Amino acid sequence: MGSNTALQYFLFVFVSACGVLQVAAARGRLRGLLLWDEYRWSYVLGLFAVSASFWWFFNVEDWRVAGLEGGPQLVLFAAAAICAIVFTIFFSSLIKALLRSLAKDDPPANIARSRGLGALEEMTYIQAWLLRIRRKTGILSPKETIKRLRRILGETR
Repeated sequence: MGSNTALQYFLFVFVSACGVLQVAAARGRLRGLLLWDEYRWSYVLGLFAVSASFWWFFNVEDWRVAGLEGGPQLVLFAAAAICAIVFTIFFSSLIKALLRSLAKDDPPANIARSRGLGALEEMTYIQAWLLRIRRKTGILSPKETIKRLRRILGETR
């Protein structure tokens, strides 16, 4: 198996998986997983990513002659799909955090009540994960800590 063939296959699957994740997130109204803030653009760009990678796979180069054997192809497919999931989670969270900091927005007020997959309608995956850790460990967010300290200090004065 040539490294160029393996790299191309990895890229095909990665780009396609990222596109499928964007279409699925837009269809499920999971704003926390979108790389673009509008559902329409997520559909369009996700479908473009899938279509472009398929077109590239079948039309640009006849690399299939050398081919990949079953085992290495399975490993590359799984690795590319996992990388696409990690990429989507990381970059959607990063983009949303940057946009929120530029707009100086606070997270939605009902963020603390969200649970399960529905939480991604209102927050990013990383926000949901951190919220779950806080709930399980009892650790408060910085804002909640400041509110409690102010209440405590206000009561002692």
